[in-house]
This record gives sequence, structure tokens and C-alpha cells, in this order.
Amino acid sequence: MSDEHNPYQVVSRVSAAPLPTAYAQADYEAASYGRRFFNYLIDSTIAGMIKVAIIIAVGRSAIYHSPLKDVFFTFAIMMVYYIMMEGLFGATVGKFVTGTRVVDNEDQPPGWGSIIVRSLGRCIPFEPFSIFFSGEDRIAWHDRLSETRVVRKP
Repeated sequence: MSDEHNPYQVVSRVSAAPLPTAYAQADYEAASYGRRFFNYLIDSTIAGMIKVAIIIAVGRSAIYHSPLKDVFFTFAIMMVYYIMMEGLFGATVGKFVTGTRVVDNEDQPPGWGSIIVRSLGRCIPFEPFSIFFSGEDRIAWHDRLSETRVVRKP
């Protein structure tokens, strides 16, 4: 039997080509202002529903002792929501609905560190308005800080 048809022969060459990934696309298109706005609306609504569900489950008096506690409670819910969704899936529910995702500068899924910085960047006062001053690339402050961007799925 010849060596080329021998199933027990050790392969002498291994392909150096990288394995394809869901993100392995070139030239993504930046998500439009409208898509990003709907992402924000959908995700804010879902975070609000989570907040209401927690308040119903544990009781209003356990959370609402002061307006400052409400601000921190809302902040915590938003951070957990964005970090978990974007960290695990590369998109939030709003991004799934609008057909967008988060990528890093190499068009790959961002790491957990970038996702955490991205989520914390959303807490900058007036940050949601930064998208309107970002030019054609539509990169908001939380995108710039984390070196990520929101793109349309291919």
C-alpha cells in the first residue's frame, strides 16, 4: 500500500490557515444612528423591566431608602446587563433585534476588559449624545475608550 493511502501515516504538514469564526468578515459597516438609537431604547426598556422585577421580588422598601440608592441600583443593573450580554454574546437584546454587534478594532469579539471599560464609559454624563459628534464613523465615547465599535452583521 502506498504512503498516500495509508490511514495510519502521520501527517507531515499542518495547515497554518486560521479557523473561520463568526466574526471573520472584512469591511464591516458602522451601525447607523437609527440602529444605535433603537439599541438604546430596547436595552433601556429591558433594564427597566429587570429593575421592576427585582423590586417586585424583594420589595420596594429594601431598595428605595433614598434617591441616591436608586441611582446606584439602576447603575448596577445596567452594568450587569451590558457586561453579561456583550461579554457572552457580543450583542445585547437591542443589538440582536437591530442586526448589529460589538467588535474590536480587528473586527473580532472584544475581550472582557474592553467590555467592562465600554460599559463603564456609558456612565459619563451626556455620553449618549457623543454619538452625534462622532462624524461618519459613528463611534461614541464608550466605543473610543474601549477601542470597540458597533457594526451591522454581514
